Amino acid sequence: MAYLGQVDRKASNVQVFNVTSSTSATHDIGWTPPSEQTLIVTINGVKQHTNAFSFSGSTLTLGAALVATDELEVVGINDIGNSLTPVDNSVTTGKIGDNAVTLAKMAGGTDGNLITYDASGDPAYVATGAATNVLTSNGAGAAPTFQAPASGGLIKYTVYTGNHTWLKSANSPTKVVVEVQGSGGGGGGAYNSYGNSGGHGGAGGYCRKFIDVSSVTQALIVVGAAGIAGAHATAGGAGNTSSWIDTASGGASTVVGAGGLGGAASGPAHGAGGTGGAATGGDMNIPGSNGTTSVAGPKTSPGSFLGLTNPMTTVSAGSGFDGLGYGAQGIGGHGNGIYVGGAGAPGVVIVWEYA
Repeated sequence: MAYLGQVDRKASNVQVFNVTSSTSATHDIGWTPPSEQTLIVTINGVKQHTNAFSFSGSTLTLGAALVATDELEVVGINDIGNSLTPVDNSVTTGKIGDNAVTLAKMAGGTDGNLITYDASGDPAYVATGAATNVLTSNGAGAAPTFQAPASGGLIKYTVYTGNHTWLKSANSPTKVVVEVQGSGGGGGGAYNSYGNSGGHGGAGGYCRKFIDVSSVTQALIVVGAAGIAGAHATAGGAGNTSSWIDTASGGASTVVGAGGLGGAASGPAHGAGGTGGAATGGDMNIPGSNGTTSVAGPKTSPGSFLGLTNPMTTVSAGSGFDGLGYGAQGIGGHGNGIYVGGAGAPGVVIVWEYA
């Protein structure tokens, strides 16, 4: 009769077994019936009552043995309450519902493996990689693999404000960018009898260089100390050289930013400004700016690549200001009094390390 709802797939075929010329009471019919009630057993066309036979598995046992002239027929319907087991490799994707296959139904694999598809479109495993590996595409037609992270990129940078021996770090950089800034010269002091200004110091030179350190084991870093301030009626001290030198340890680079010269003291005239420091050995070499001679108006100079002057914004008398940052010059003292110049800013070496 008709019914509502979805039912399990059943074997709806009718099974038939025939035998003649047998004198046995037992017969293997070739299938296992769900029950005796699913069978019609006849001998010579006469239907047998279910009490006249029994089943165990696919074996039919009659109440009495046949005689050679008997014809036995067994007809069975094998779908009454009995689910069909599909033949191997016979279930297509159309017979499987979406989201119906759970993890428990998937074949076991190796811990950490991933599933991909090979060039033929068949599923394949991606072997487990090391703890720090990343999954990397190998392009169309090739399965991805776990590989060590690609090299490259900034490892670290270090600002050196004092002399140092650079050693290749545990990360083994292959390239560095070195910035070398010489220190600034000090400003000259004022002479108290004339009311003039001491000259401003010169700024330190600046270099930047890209260096392959694949074969370099170490480098000598020198950081120039600041030029001292000029005392009363005394010139400012010269700045000092900063450098990176790796020629003694497998390299070929000597990168030098010279210090700026100190400004002259004032006398009957304003003191002359100091000359800026030279820059050599870099891919980019920027000499330090020259110090100016103080005149009426704000007392300032251009500064260095990595530093600024601290300007005196008034024309009144006073001691000069120190340079700011790295490599800037000191300002000269100004006026009729015991006024000193400003100190230059110190040098610096900055190393950027790359894999």
